[in-house]
Amino acid sequence: MHLLLAGEVHQRGDRVVVHALGGAGTVVLTWDGPVTCAALEVRELDDPLLTEVWGDRLTRLVLRLDAVPTGTLTTTVEEAR
Repeated sequence: MHLLLAGEVHQRGDRVVVHALGGAGTVVLTWDGPVTCAALEVRELDDPLLTEVWGDRLTRLVLRLDAVPTGTLTTTVEEAR
């Protein structure tokens, strides 16, 4: 499963903290289910039209699932406190 994130992104164990662009707030993403690995992949942007909207980079959260996933994968986005 892939989620595309913009802003300052940090992984802390089984959660990801996203500080949104322009001071729009901070959220915490968590997941529960058959995830075997979670990783962040950063893509630097060089297109001025994209950077104007998304900033200098986008980050993809990659959640790798069991070979034959069963059950439910739940992702939660909450405002950071």
